Amino acid sequence: MNLIYNGNNYYLEAPCTICEFLEKIGKSTIPMMVNLNDNFLPGKERGSVLLNEGDSLNVILFISGG
Repeated sequence: MNLIYNGNNYYLEAPCTICEFLEKIGKSTIPMMVNLNDNFLPGKERGSVLLNEGDSLNVILFISGG
């Protein structure tokens, strides 16, 4: 299954939720905003929304520093 993640093509072997995808790429613990097909999703919805063929997923990470 192909999707676009942050502007790049990404291949998944099987459908998964947004939370599962974020765990696979090692980003699940970082504060972030998630945009799926031009719609921002609250954190509570990420565990129930399945990624589908051709979806566009943009993840904006909040990283602070000094």
